Amino acid sequence: MYERLRRLRTREAPFYERELAEALRARILSERGQAQKALILLRTLENEVSKKHWPYQLCILKLHMCEVLIKQRKLEMAERYARKALKLATAMQAAPLSCHANLLLGLVCSPLRNPNNPSNRQRCEVSSEKALLQGENATEQLQQACQ
Repeated sequence: MYERLRRLRTREAPFYERELAEALRARILSERGQAQKALILLRTLENEVSKKHWPYQLCILKLHMCEVLIKQRKLEMAERYARKALKLATAMQAAPLSCHANLLLGLVCSPLRNPNNPSNRQRCEVSSEKALLQGENATEQLQQACQ
């Protein structure tokens, strides 16, 4: 399958979907309990897409990376990826991607996620006002997307 996707790409028409298909494959690996393999694939894709200057695909990869890291309870690293994705999404004015990043940031900062971790509480309390504003904005955007 990968080779068939790869052959569709030409110099004149790069095949953006290959990277997205590979990102979905990484998500499947993660769901099947192969998180390390998924992270390796996502990091490889992140490097490729960064060189090509494809912000949309890069944002999606960062969101996927964040989700895998959240499942592994690597919350500080997950937060970095979510914030980078949010920055990219905001710059592109991509509301669905911004909402996804905000949702993931909410999961990272949620006291229900890891209530006994003092660094998690402290990190999220410092920016609680900003997070509240982002959360309200994310909720509004998600409601509009649902309509």
